[in-house]
Amino acid sequence: MSARFIEQGIVIKVEGSDVWVELTPGERCKGCAACHLLSAGKRGVIAEDPVGAAVGDMVEVEICQETRLIFPLIVFGLPVVFLLVGIFLGRLVSELMAVLLGFAFLFLSYLLIKMVDRYVAGQMQYKNVVLRRL
Repeated sequence: MSARFIEQGIVIKVEGSDVWVELTPGERCKGCAACHLLSAGKRGVIAEDPVGAAVGDMVEVEICQETRLIFPLIVFGLPVVFLLVGIFLGRLVSELMAVLLGFAFLFLSYLLIKMVDRYVAGQMQYKNVVLRRL
């Protein structure tokens, strides 16, 4: 089971069984990438909603630790690693090949991230969950 922590926020959008919850960034939020940028200065998460919250409801959300730590590392780190590997391998042939392989590997990293995203989206243990209405 993944580590989780609890935050409070306001439901701003309902999409089927999921809700968009606007959170007020607290001290724990510094350096955290679990939230999406919703609009100017506003941050929030998408969460599974078993309690049936409506727009405007104040809710308590259990946030998955992996969305906070591991997934940003994959999203931002993997492309850099793939780019550098492509450049390194291409330099063995020529500078032009280094540029071409660098971009090719960068593109491959985004395809891999997309596949991981689709897999993770279906895994309940990685979802944020609304615990209750306040």
